[in-house]
Amino acid sequence: MSGDASAALLRGEIDRIQSRLDCLARNRDALRTCLDTVQPGPLRPADS
Repeated sequence: MSGDASAALLRGEIDRIQSRLDCLARNRDALRTCLDTVQPGPLRPADS
């Protein structure tokens, strides 16, 4: 496999991982919003 092909595969993997991280961050934020709705107050220590 050429260096260009390897670099392209790595860039694709980076993009895939970043998309997953973005999705997880959105889910985290939505869960925090839900938690704040049912239990308002400061962030719990585990959230820091």
